[in-house]
Amino acid sequence: MTPLRRFASEDELAAALRAVGGSIDSPETPPIAPTVLSSIHEIELAGMRARPRLWLPSRRRTLTIALATVLFLASAAVAAELIIRIGAVTVRVTPAPTATPTRPESASAFGQPVSIAEAERRAGFDARIPRALGPPAGVWIGPTQVGSQPGETATRIVLAWRAGQGLPPIEDLPWGVVLMQFESDYEVAAKTLYSETSNIDPVKVGGLDGYWITGPHTLELLDPDGTQVVTVTGNVLLWQEGSITYRLETSLPLDQTLALVTT
Repeated sequence: MTPLRRFASEDELAAALRAVGGSIDSPETPPIAPTVLSSIHEIELAGMRARPRLWLPSRRRTLTIALATVLFLASAAVAAELIIRIGAVTVRVTPAPTATPTRPESASAFGQPVSIAEAERRAGFDARIPRALGPPAGVWIGPTQVGSQPGETATRIVLAWRAGQGLPPIEDLPWGVVLMQFESDYEVAAKTLYSETSNIDPVKVGGLDGYWITGPHTLELLDPDGTQVVTVTGNVLLWQEGSITYRLETSLPLDQTLALVTT
C-alpha cells in the first residue's frame, strides 16, 4: 500500500490537488449562463408564480427587487423567482384566471371616513396632499392588525379628489384621483396584474424608484375583518419615500401624473 504523503503547507497541498485535477478527464460542463438568462426572461414576461403573502415583514424605507436564483451545476437545472416589493405593497403578474373579481373600488373599501386631522392623529404620520390637487373631497383611514399583540397595527390613509376640469374620472368611479398612503413594516396591500391586460414599468418619482402600472388589475387591502379584493381600472403610480409607501390612481398619462406629485 502506498504510504500517505504529508504536505508541509496548505499551498503545497493545493498545488498537488490542482495537478491531480488536471490529469482527470471530466465531462464537459454545459453552458449555464444562457439557461439562466432565458429563465429570468421568461419570468419577467410571465410574472411571479407565487401569490404574495401578506402580513410578512418588509424592508422599510427601501424598494427591493429580489431575484432568487438557484443553480444546480451537476444537472444544469435552473429555478428563479422574481419578487417586486415596495414598502408595504407587493406586486405580482400572472395569467388572467377564468374568473376575476369585479367589485369596484368604493368608500367602504377604503376604510372609515374621518377628517384629515383625525386621520393623521390615528395613523401617526402626516398625510401627503399634492399642492396641485388641493384639499381632498374624501378622507378615510383603515387600521389593520398585523401582529399578535394588541396595538400592533398598520394604518393606511386614503384621500380622493372628485373628477373635474383637467382631471378625468377613473373608469367606474366618481373620483379623478385616489391616493393611498401606508406606513408599515408589514405588507398590508398587494396588487395582482394580468399579463394579458396589465403593464408595469419602472419610473422615477422625483428621483426615487417607482413603478407605473396600467391596465385592469386587482388590489388586495387588509382589514380587521379580512382581505378586501377590488378591481382597479385606472393607471397607478407606486413609489416609496422615507417610511411611507404611496399608491396614486388616476386616468391621467404618466407625465401629468408625475407632475401632480412632484410640483
